[in-house]
Amino acid sequence: MELAIQLLGQTFRVAVGGADAEAILQMNYAQVQHAPLSSSPVRYRVEHRAGQFLLHSDEGTSTSTDAGEFLYLFEHRLVLDLQKARPDLLFVHAAVLFAGARSVLLVAPSGTGKSTLALALVERGCAYLSDELAPVEPGDGLVHPYPHALCLKGVPAGRADYPPQGFVTGATWHLPAEHLRCRLSPAPLGTLMFLERSDSHRATLTEISAAEATARLLPQVLNSLAHGSFGIDAALAVAKCCRALVVRMGGVDETADLVAEFLGAVVQEQSGEQDGDLLPGTSGGRG
Repeated sequence: MELAIQLLGQTFRVAVGGADAEAILQMNYAQVQHAPLSSSPVRYRVEHRAGQFLLHSDEGTSTSTDAGEFLYLFEHRLVLDLQKARPDLLFVHAAVLFAGARSVLLVAPSGTGKSTLALALVERGCAYLSDELAPVEPGDGLVHPYPHALCLKGVPAGRADYPPQGFVTGATWHLPAEHLRCRLSPAPLGTLMFLERSDSHRATLTEISAAEATARLLPQVLNSLAHGSFGIDAALAVAKCCRALVVRMGGVDETADLVAEFLGAVVQEQSGEQDGDLLPGTSGGRG
């Protein structure tokens, strides 16, 4: 079978052999799948045979035996090709949410808890754009969605009530975006939030300057060499168009409550800009 993934105005046509590979890709890209276009060339060929997943692309063939690893390799290839197709965008390693009339970026290295916090904030009223990739237009701060399935490194302890629609692949747990409150159109950037682990295990928010935000943003930019001054100018332009904070993380619920309270206050300030989405002045609880 074939499927077409449409992101950032680009169509990626995929030829798929094997029911397991087909199910994984359909689950992960449910919100951005469209009928294949015969005029669009096949970009990737995927096979699942003899217990192995094979991904064929212009860059060669990648092989994996685990469904989670296969999905990681496919996403990695896709994101690299998106960067080549859209060098005008600044690609940031970040989760993206929508509150009120603007987007919120949760920026941090892998393993910090972006996806877990993003899901907790969706449960508190935010809309979902992405849990790991933020394509940003540096000129005006417009953030495009990358609504693949939200991915966690397993269901967190004590959260057996997580939605049952999740899809497990080895060590990872994925929730298709169709089961989230998902926004599929771009949104202007309102807030940059840089996540940090806290030694005190107490959640805090600290507002920072555009200069500090730029310094923190640059290490999480995936395509800095595609922009002038090694990405500094583009990162500074993004930092200047929004508020920026450091979020020192405590427990998931405590941190999500604190961030949701802050965003609720921001939404009240932006009440004249709202376009129908979001966010309550909630202080907690999952929807």
